[in-house]
Amino acid sequence: MVNKLQIFVLGSLLLLTADVGAAELSLGVGATAYQTDYLTGNAEFDSADHDGTDIKATFAIHNVYGEYQRHKVGVGLDYFNVNDQRLIGYRALDYRYQMSRHFQGGLFLGAASLDSGIPQNGYYGGVNLGLLDAVFDTDIVFEINIGSGLARDRTSKDVPGEKPDIFLDFVASSITLQKRF
Repeated sequence: MVNKLQIFVLGSLLLLTADVGAAELSLGVGATAYQTDYLTGNAEFDSADHDGTDIKATFAIHNVYGEYQRHKVGVGLDYFNVNDQRLIGYRALDYRYQMSRHFQGGLFLGAASLDSGIPQNGYYGGVNLGLLDAVFDTDIVFEINIGSGLARDRTSKDVPGEKPDIFLDFVASSITLQKRF
């Protein structure tokens, strides 16, 4: 069976084959604030406040297209914690458009995997706005990340409730410094 990391690596290789000279790698680190909503069937737990902050790390690879090299299509990974559980966001399609010399906007779609002890996977997407070459040739990127339907089976140690599955949705906003290579 093909896992997500193999898909990511294969997608990266396919993007690089189009034009090796136009590939762009970016690495980033920053801060994120998130809010989560649970659907467990336990009204008291579901209505409780589940939010927090964490450090965020990003990695992406894009190929640059177009007559003026303004379109970027690629794949990426995000890493941060949600409720003290590691979340990896897989950006299966990460599109960015350079609006001017100093601004770039984008959106992405993919999947998220939460390490809650039991596989918990769902949809992942978001939008971003970047201020290019803002600090020492490093971009400042503002981003909204959305995870939806991260589902896993209920275990005997979980919060009591009537549903056999536990679902999690989250919204995170972040600011990162990203270096392009």
